[in-house]
Amino acid sequence: MGFWRESHKRLHGIIKHRDDPFWKNNYPPNGFNCACRVFAYTKEQLQDRGWEAYTGELPDIAQKGFKGDSLADANKELEKIYREKAKRVAGINAPSKLIKAAILADYGRILENQKRWKEVKGLYDNPVIDKKIVIAHTSVLLQDLLHTQTKEIFLSAETLVKQKQKHKELGAFDYYLISHMGIKPLYKFADGDYSVVFVEKLGNKYRIVYKVTQDRKEVYVTSFLKYSKEDEKDFNRQIEKFKRNKKEIRDLEE
Repeated sequence: MGFWRESHKRLHGIIKHRDDPFWKNNYPPNGFNCACRVFAYTKEQLQDRGWEAYTGELPDIAQKGFKGDSLADANKELEKIYREKAKRVAGINAPSKLIKAAILADYGRILENQKRWKEVKGLYDNPVIDKKIVIAHTSVLLQDLLHTQTKEIFLSAETLVKQKQKHKELGAFDYYLISHMGIKPLYKFADGDYSVVFVEKLGNKYRIVYKVTQDRKEVYVTSFLKYSKEDEKDFNRQIEKFKRNKKEIRDLEE
């Protein structure tokens, strides 16, 4: 108790973006009995406190055996737990088979989310022209709004490049969250081949524009916007503007 490594103490109060490569090798714990902790703050919280992210280079402080992607290691452990649970409940009786099915379904969703995050992060960091990824799956609501039966929603590198130029407040994680935003939108509007939805996720409000191709076989995210807490008035003005000029959908449910 009462002992702190000098190399760790020097990093106290340092703020790094969540996507900074520094975290790949230096996310705590970084050594035996390391008690360092990391706290997450939104951009708005940093601004309220007058804090700024540190953009300079930092030394690797992790001891041998502690370097590596902690999140990836945690995911491996989580996969191991699910496999063991599935094995224990397999083939015992009918109720256990139901439990097994539920566990395997959860496990499948975890793997799908991991894959989607990897693809989103890869496209965000390196938006190769002509490339597109599946950013989400269409809900029944969105299918009804766009008159399509397609199951996938795409994000193209071309759109992402334009978005990053116009909306620097959006990070890779925001785009990843699109797949979790389609169930209960705050507001929804139809405009021909386009559908505009306003959603709230993790305390933030977003506007997503979806477009279906003329043959109704593909759906794309063509615009994505994030509102900060300071943008609440602008958010409300946008809603009122859409209500005046677009067709608001009120009677469709997921």
